[in-house]
Amino acid sequence: MKSERDGVNTEDWVVFDDDALRTANAKRLELLTPILIITTPACGFVTRTGPLPPYAPWWIILPAGMLLGFLISLLVRAGFAYTYRPFAANEKNFEVQIRGKTSRVADVTAAGVMVMSGDGVELAIRLRAGHGPWATLLLRNHDGPVLDAYHRDVLLAVIRGSSIVRPRDPYDKNGTFGRYNHPYTLDRADAESFVMNPPGPGDSRPWGQ
Repeated sequence: MKSERDGVNTEDWVVFDDDALRTANAKRLELLTPILIITTPACGFVTRTGPLPPYAPWWIILPAGMLLGFLISLLVRAGFAYTYRPFAANEKNFEVQIRGKTSRVADVTAAGVMVMSGDGVELAIRLRAGHGPWATLLLRNHDGPVLDAYHRDVLLAVIRGSSIVRPRDPYDKNGTFGRYNHPYTLDRADAESFVMNPPGPGDSRPWGQ
């Protein structure tokens, strides 16, 4: 029976639960609102003697700037919610869906690490097919690894069938120093290790710092 979730047809597709990732993103966006509310009126004070309306009184700049910062944060949140699509994998056809775009598993060529929290505990892997959009999958939060065994095995199958390579510089054609020249990027072996055992606090990590 066919079913839909966030625009993804789930027949023959394994759709990754994105609730944990959305929670992590929500926490990051919560920090954005007070930053914008503070910095936006501050910019107004900096420009009050410049071309943007000169000599505007502080009692106009302050509330107007705070309101503008709040509205910008709402637009950013709405943009995330509108453009987000869950990652999905089709083991039958060896395909993946990244933000609604379908690609072959073999076309996945890049992987990286995203640190989702200031303390470095929450970690996500990022995957990309060619020059397309990035998929972000949360692997560990403060409660531990996020993926269940089934979704972990599906993701491992995608990585093993991919063409993931770490970026190389012209002067480092063998990629000897790739993890140091391009930190937070992964080759296929490191991506597989990362998914199998997302490192916790104090554990060694398969990427350059």
